[in-house]
Amino acid sequence: MTSPENVRSVALAVHSAPSLAELSSSLPDVVLGLSGCMSVSVIFGTAESTAWSVQSSTLPHLPVGSTVPPGDDAVSGTVRDGILFHAEGDPVVVTWNGEATPIAASLPLAWQGQRYGALVLHDPVPVEALGDLEALAEQLSLALVRIQLYEEAARDHQVSLAKLAAITQTGDLLRQLDLETLLVKVMELALSVVSAQVGSLLILEEGALKTRVEWGLPEEAISGAKLADGRRVIDDVVERNEPLLALSMGTDPQYVLEGMAANITNLLVIPLSTKDRAIGCLNIVNTEGSEFSKKDLEVLTTIASLASTAIENAMLHKESLEQERFAEQLRVAGEIQRKLLPPKPPEWNGAEVEGWTRPCDDSGGDYFDYFTLSDTRFGFCVGDVTGHGIGAALLMTTARAVLRSCVGVTPDLGELFGRLNDLLCPDMGGEKFITLWYGVYDAVERSVTYASAGHDPPVLHRRAKDTLEELDSTGMPLGMMEGVPFGTGKVENLEIGDTLLVMTDGVWEAMNPATEKYERDRVAAQVRAFKDASPKELVAGLYRSVKEFCGEAEQRDDITMVCLRVTPFVERPKEEERPVEEEERPEQEVVYPDEMPTFPVSPPSDGGGETA
Repeated sequence: MTSPENVRSVALAVHSAPSLAELSSSLPDVVLGLSGCMSVSVIFGTAESTAWSVQSSTLPHLPVGSTVPPGDDAVSGTVRDGILFHAEGDPVVVTWNGEATPIAASLPLAWQGQRYGALVLHDPVPVEALGDLEALAEQLSLALVRIQLYEEAARDHQVSLAKLAAITQTGDLLRQLDLETLLVKVMELALSVVSAQVGSLLILEEGALKTRVEWGLPEEAISGAKLADGRRVIDDVVERNEPLLALSMGTDPQYVLEGMAANITNLLVIPLSTKDRAIGCLNIVNTEGSEFSKKDLEVLTTIASLASTAIENAMLHKESLEQERFAEQLRVAGEIQRKLLPPKPPEWNGAEVEGWTRPCDDSGGDYFDYFTLSDTRFGFCVGDVTGHGIGAALLMTTARAVLRSCVGVTPDLGELFGRLNDLLCPDMGGEKFITLWYGVYDAVERSVTYASAGHDPPVLHRRAKDTLEELDSTGMPLGMMEGVPFGTGKVENLEIGDTLLVMTDGVWEAMNPATEKYERDRVAAQVRAFKDASPKELVAGLYRSVKEFCGEAEQRDDITMVCLRVTPFVERPKEEERPVEEEERPEQEVVYPDEMPTFPVSPPSDGGGETA
């Protein structure tokens, strides 16, 4: 796999060399850094060549300027057909200049479909280095063409000093990592090379070309330049990845100029692309009558090739910074959200409770909470916002605040959910919703009154009979529609040792590598298996079972559980008369899975061993 950082380093190394001699002297160090190979040669030749020219070599028997005859070996396939050769075992051996010469790898040097020769490595090459070496061969081809173009322009005096300086400056583009600044510099450089003043630079964003730099050429004008079949010229250039030089467009039947494009006389459109993707296009207009030349096209195409690498590097750098910022935002949001969770389970007379949550990323859309309503009535809830991440976390934080403000206002849970729903609807925007289960346990009656807004059915285990029940929903999810009614349900005749497990769908919908779900029957089996254990042990055991089932598969959804176990209700004396020994409650050792965070839980109190 090619490393973007390696590609940038290679590009800087080869394009900073102003001459072929300096490029040849720096090449061995570049190859050594990429592959560990110390022996390398650059051979020039084409399919029609009767002899290949050695442009650079670290082998003493291949001096610069010497020639080697084309043969039927691996290098011939590279020069003639552009085929990459790599010896997986020992290098093959050919005879060059009368001496045995090992060939470990041969990579084609080509530009715009024309093959120039081969980059030949004589030492064994690791397979993992081939991607970076291919990138080197691509950048080396560009550098060789750039140097040849520079030397030709200098020799023939056909290019102005400004053009020569511009070609030399292209290497500086690779050092610029700020995308917006880089795009402006590319536009400035391109206009100075062809002595033009009007142009634009468009970048592909979500499949469409968008103007990022506009110097006198609005997108409406360049979009009006079309082919005879109605397609935009710029779309055709980007799709074919071939530059366009159009002269006298107004009289050329190949083109149709609409609207503001009617003022365009001559047009240069240069695609911006790398080996892996199309990036956009560079457009330059000359409306003063003087025509662009083929030399202008060649120079701009060379600049655009190097600018494309620089733009891709800047894009990757920008994406990396954005990912870092987003990761930091997620981390902060997750930290705030975790602080809003109960720090530890409450100590309720007549019940033992345990809650725990694990988001699938740094912040999640699940929520649980406890409410001590009186000495004998206790509330607990579990909620789940559609999706996860920062948006879901913010909505759940809002739901938490609204629920806390509504609890205690009315004993009717259906009315409570109706108020909660109407308050949340404006924040949901019709696109999100929240499932919520809220129950009130009465320790004297040993009953649970509850309301469920489309939440997954909790599992109730009656220990004495070893039976399992599921509690149905009493209404639709919150935030979907105002003014909808909500019903309530009630579980009665609970006995000591009975267990109620409320969870989100992230538990039973967790998948293994074969995309099989954990399913609710496995949840039920775990509830039964831990019927004599504490709620904390049940929560830890169930999560461990889910993790073992999923194996290496990625967690796709938040996981949240609240478990309530019925314990004896003790008629306690007043606070000042309470025996001291009752405060000294033994802690129970529970081992959680390694991945299980400990922030929402603490060791539960001993629930006792009484039965109903």
